Amino acid sequence: MKRVIFRSSRRQRGTEVVSAGLMASGPGFRRDNPVEKFLGVLAVLFLVAFMSATAFAVEPDEVLADPVLEARALDISRNLRCVVCQSQSIDESNAPLAKDMRVLVRERLSAGDSDADIYTYLVQRYGDYVLLKPPVQQNTILLWAAPALIFVAAGFGAALFLVRMKKIDASVGEDATNNSESTKS
Repeated sequence: MKRVIFRSSRRQRGTEVVSAGLMASGPGFRRDNPVEKFLGVLAVLFLVAFMSATAFAVEPDEVLADPVLEARALDISRNLRCVVCQSQSIDESNAPLAKDMRVLVRERLSAGDSDADIYTYLVQRYGDYVLLKPPVQQNTILLWAAPALIFVAAGFGAALFLVRMKKIDASVGEDATNNSESTKS
């Protein structure tokens, strides 16, 4: 690959830039600068810590002593939607209502309820919306069928587009043929 270097008109040192962003050098682009490396690593660590903060929404006072019950509680809470956040499970959410729901799940597990009993209780209390994977029912059939319908509509649109493009290409080809015949005669 050919490297093209552009220099500033003043011929300043350290202002070389290689085209296409493959390589850059100068005071702000030094790869061997330890301060910049440290700041880069620090920025990445900060972003990872910030983004994963919601993954630790279960607080230590909520954790059950029995690891089997705690595993069941985590499994159940990952399948329940936070009704405040709407796009997170109660396991991921820091909302007070999500905490109350996590505590409720753990209390019901400690009381001896089965997973199905807990789901039934929460659906009766909050509706099917509390489930991250709602059941296929008459009122949710459009929700489950929408991806397939969108896929079919997109395929139909693509096929229609291709047919029209083929017709346009054919008419352009005929026009070119007619023009070449008229110039010959």
